[in-house]
Amino acid sequence: SADQVEWIVRDSGARHVVTETAAHTATVTSGTAAHPGQPRVWELDAGALADLTALGRGVSDEEVTKRRTALTPDSVATVCYTSGTTGRP
Repeated sequence: SADQVEWIVRDSGARHVVTETAAHTATVTSGTAAHPGQPRVWELDAGALADLTALGRGVSDEEVTKRRTALTPDSVATVCYTSGTTGRP
């Protein structure tokens, strides 16, 4: 639900959300409309993978190396909330 999405985005501090369908995107958009710094939504069915690939072409090898070097084992890449996640929702 939009309420669950709002809580998850606020709790996680997500800056990007990946969805599969337009219906999922609508739920995320509804749930984050009042969220400061609304996350960017990448909808796979709408071509988000191609968009991300195109954006990546503009990043230099040096920048990729710099970003990889800055990563540590504690760097968060993905946060998944499942039905077994403790707390809300």
